[in-house]
Amino acid sequence: MKKIIISIFFIFFISKIYSYGPDLVYYNRSYIEFETKYPQTIHYTLCEDRDCKIIKEIYPVICSIEKCVMELNETQIKNFYGNNMLRLVNHYYYREEYNFIASSSFMYAINYALSELPSTEGGKAQLTGNYLRHYVNDYYTVEGFQRGKSFNLDVDRENFDPENLTLNFPPGYGSFILHLDKTYRISMLLNYAPPCISQCIYKDSKITLNGFNFYNNQSLAQVYINGEKVSIISIDHRLLKLDYYFIDYSQRLNIKIIIGDISSKNNYTCDIKPQPVSITTTVSTSKYNSGIITISGNYMSSSQTSSTNVSLISSENKSYNCEYISSTKSHIVCLLEPGEGLINKVKIKIGDVESLTEMNFKFGVPQFTSTNAIQIDRTNEFSLTGINFGNINDKNGTVKLLIDGNENKEIITTSISNDETKLSFKLPNICETSVKLSIEVNGAISNNSIIIKPQPTFISVPSRPLTNGSSLHIDKYFSCKDKIVKPSITVDSSNNHIDCTIISNLASCNVGVGTGKHSFKFYEDGIEKIDSLFQYAPPTIVSHNVNGLKTITLTGYNFGIDSSKCNLIFANKNVTCKVISDTTITFNTSSQYDYGNVSLIIDSIPMSNENYKIMLNFENKEPDNKSSPLKKILIPTLVGGFALCTAAFIGYKYRENIFKKINKLKNGKSNV
Repeated sequence: MKKIIISIFFIFFISKIYSYGPDLVYYNRSYIEFETKYPQTIHYTLCEDRDCKIIKEIYPVICSIEKCVMELNETQIKNFYGNNMLRLVNHYYYREEYNFIASSSFMYAINYALSELPSTEGGKAQLTGNYLRHYVNDYYTVEGFQRGKSFNLDVDRENFDPENLTLNFPPGYGSFILHLDKTYRISMLLNYAPPCISQCIYKDSKITLNGFNFYNNQSLAQVYINGEKVSIISIDHRLLKLDYYFIDYSQRLNIKIIIGDISSKNNYTCDIKPQPVSITTTVSTSKYNSGIITISGNYMSSSQTSSTNVSLISSENKSYNCEYISSTKSHIVCLLEPGEGLINKVKIKIGDVESLTEMNFKFGVPQFTSTNAIQIDRTNEFSLTGINFGNINDKNGTVKLLIDGNENKEIITTSISNDETKLSFKLPNICETSVKLSIEVNGAISNNSIIIKPQPTFISVPSRPLTNGSSLHIDKYFSCKDKIVKPSITVDSSNNHIDCTIISNLASCNVGVGTGKHSFKFYEDGIEKIDSLFQYAPPTIVSHNVNGLKTITLTGYNFGIDSSKCNLIFANKNVTCKVISDTTITFNTSSQYDYGNVSLIIDSIPMSNENYKIMLNFENKEPDNKSSPLKKILIPTLVGGFALCTAAFIGYKYRENIFKKINKLKNGKSNV
């Protein structure tokens, strides 16, 4: 295809004075105005060849005394391209000739603009304007100049529009100049797009920047964080990796990038934000109580912890303050004010760095912390510990106890502590050996449940059978059945069932002769109902008898049998004892004791009557409780008088001997 060489010619019809034509005064996209000194008829001729032998279009011109005006329609505007090459002047009475239009009459480009700065990766951009490019050699090339060298940009030929050129930029960086005409009179000072950061990611002492226009030459790039230059690990047009120091707390980073002579327009703010992951609490946080919560995550502290603010935002967009208490790298502890409903956002601001994280937390969700319920005195009343148990005095609130997920209105909530951590309740008489309990408070069901194993078979502790073979009584026995079928027990590890009888809610089971402590299981129709303990009645001493010098016989009951283990302490000394029968025990002692306390244990069961005393006399007889008072007084009196007389006599003889020695010394005798 021939290059379109557009020639615009002026044809002047001169009636009296010959002239080379008017000078350009003003023009815009569709209007051109020339100055003229004389009325004359002028027209432009658009030619497709330099010699103007092929005429494409003639543009009429309307002249007055002062000016000539030409108005272009849309088609003419599109064709009116490459102007100011040649002008055709028609000397009406003379001849036609071509003249180059003086540069003062050139219609240079107007309203020109580049749609966008080219990416460092290269790409297309639209150059728009009117009367683009003059004296061009190639309509499909735009010239430029960068870093001392000229370059050419290709123009798309498809859908060619002289007022909207599609320029193809190669990869590059920095500033450059675009020339819009061959004379370089109209130029545009431009540059490749500046670096732009869209995302900042910190991990393991490395910072990754995602964005645009980073180019791909590490030597041309400079990066500054908070004013300090940092090392570049790698760079590409859209990815930049930096080497940075270890960060363990929340902070703000201001990042600036320079590529060649072009820097980012503004510093990019990269916040190392707190990253909450979970919320936990061990205390009640509900509409009734403030509670301390722990928010766990990463970068949860800063160098200035006093500037930390925490708030929780509900699904109704209501904000609840959480008063800061303390923080570490991985936790923030704060006091959450009372509230209701679902929290779906956690807002943490540490200094200037703010994080708003989606997270679910609900006020007042009950939770059991007990591993099992405590049955109070073997009644059907139980106690539990946990959080958010509610308030039974709140008329607008509800507290429901659920068995196996269903509300049971026969359960009576007896008390809830003010801090909602202790719950007491009564279960109805139930036949099940275990039930799963949960709680619903103000519509919120506990996030865990607890298995309760009530012992409905008896209430009070079993009786103590006598060691000679009486029955074990299980008091206040009750069952879900109207009639008890085959009640029985087994003792210790034995599988031998002992039959029992039930009379007036009292189970009686003959456990036979024995002593000590034992476990037992109670059965109904072969099904175990009780697993508990019992012990035989304690030994009791009634009297004693001293036989000779050493042997003492104790008489009483619940001593067991001859194989029972006997432990006896007399006068704070362990002595050997032997069980003769259920009513008799013997042990030996010496005559050096005249009295002593007795402590007796039979098969780990201590005696019932403590401080039992045994008195011994010198004649190894029982004390004579019938001696006269005079006898009791004379004996110690005579003994005391004899002792005093003896002491006086010894003193007298000692004094007499001393005086003799003194007299001899006075007489000059040294020999005593």
